[in-house]
Amino acid sequence: MRTPFVSSRHSFQLEKRPQRATGITHLKVTKNKIKTRKTVVKRFTKTATGKLMRGKTGLNHLMRKKDANRKRNLNNDGELFKGDLKRIQRMLGKGLD
Repeated sequence: MRTPFVSSRHSFQLEKRPQRATGITHLKVTKNKIKTRKTVVKRFTKTATGKLMRGKTGLNHLMRKKDANRKRNLNNDGELFKGDLKRIQRMLGKGLD
């Protein structure tokens, strides 16, 4: 049953609802998980020793003026620069494990 409304200007009574039981104690509050950025997973590979390898740039167009030796060296992966390592590992999350 609802309690009657009091007709004064500023005071009124509200219906009291029973509070829900919030007795969930077995869950541990943790911080948010870092999501893996899928484009980063596609662009980098991890070696057996744990180094991150990246593809080299310069192989998409204007290939006629590049000699065979230069194109062959561009096909090989290069190691990721140390300045970018921490940022890329954070983007990877658990992507390459």
